[in-house]
Amino acid sequence: MFGSTEEKMKKLVKRGKWEKIKNKYLYSSGADELCMLARACSQSNTDDSVNVLVALLNATDQRVVLEALKSLGVVGTDHAVANLQLMYQEADPSNKELKTAIQTTLNKIRSRK
Repeated sequence: MFGSTEEKMKKLVKRGKWEKIKNKYLYSSGADELCMLARACSQSNTDDSVNVLVALLNATDQRVVLEALKSLGVVGTDHAVANLQLMYQEADPSNKELKTAIQTTLNKIRSRK
C-alpha cells in the first residue's frame, strides 16, 4: 500500500499539483505518509517543493523532520537557510541527531552556490 501512495505522491510532485498535495497529504496525514511526502519532494527543486519541506520541519515526529532535512539537502535553496539556522539554534543541544542533520543540510545547500 505504501509503495503505491508514494508513487502517487511522486507523480503529483512531478506534475506540480501542489494544492492537491497540500490538501491531501500535508495537513491530514500520519508520520509515515509525511515521510513519503518528504522523499517525493526531493524529486522537484521548485519553490513549492521547498515550501512543503520547510512546513514539514514543524512536524512533531522527528522521523518526518529528518526526512524533510534530507530532502532539503537535495533541493533546498537559500530561502530555507534562515529557517534551518533558527531551527539549529532552537534545537535541544542533547538531540545530536537532529543538530547534525540540520548542519549537514545547511552544508549541502551552501555548497551548491
